[in-house]
Amino acid sequence: MRSSVCIVLNEREPSKAIAAAGLEEALANTSIGVERLPVTADILDQIIARSPQILVIDYLLGDWSTGLDVLTGLGHLPPAQHPLVIFLTDEPSVQVAVNALKAGAIDYIPLE
Repeated sequence: MRSSVCIVLNEREPSKAIAAAGLEEALANTSIGVERLPVTADILDQIIARSPQILVIDYLLGDWSTGLDVLTGLGHLPPAQHPLVIFLTDEPSVQVAVNALKAGAIDYIPLE
């Protein structure tokens, strides 16, 4: 079953946990289906299994991966299965933003 929104943030960082909880609450209050996924070594497989319409993803995903790796993995899916991706990061790098957009993100949001 296709989820509406999946949130994948590195919630070991308190600010990201707060951001994920706030986004989840705001979406749930508007009756949009939302799911927060814990960052694990198989995060790409988890995302593909849920086939979200929208994916909100962090740049640094703990010790396992990056959001750019996930975007690259999602790029191999048929277009109908590819989620719209919103890329969040607190990395002060224009190159990260450019790479995310080139890899398929529709937006880049710096967290401060």
